[in-house]
Amino acid sequence: MRARITTLILLGTLATVPAMAQTATTPQRNTPAGLVTVDAIRLTGGLRASRIIGAAVSNPSDERIGSVEDLVVTQQDRVLVAIIQVGGFLGLGGKLVAIPFSDLRIAPDNKVTLAGATKESLRALPAFTFGN
Repeated sequence: MRARITTLILLGTLATVPAMAQTATTPQRNTPAGLVTVDAIRLTGGLRASRIIGAAVSNPSDERIGSVEDLVVTQQDRVLVAIIQVGGFLGLGGKLVAIPFSDLRIAPDNKVTLAGATKESLRALPAFTFGN
């Protein structure tokens, strides 16, 4: 299940990549289960979900306000929300809240910033629970 979520997150992250270069190929349709093979894609941008999940979240004042617990993607391969853990210690006892992924700013060094947020403002949000 975690592998499936990670794959969906990766696909959702890749779907937000603004520019890609790809070598033109003719797909081969002789593969099992109708899969096609194509030449490798060279990405010119994009984010690795494994680098975002677990990252500290700070506000513009560089105060740590939480950490990214998970990412939720739609079936259209788009990242919908980031699940942020607020409070707690070593991943225990914190409150989970959902933040629109588009509200996060992720620097090239994978530093995650949420403008206008404080620990108190995140704690005031409704708690998020995973449905499945």
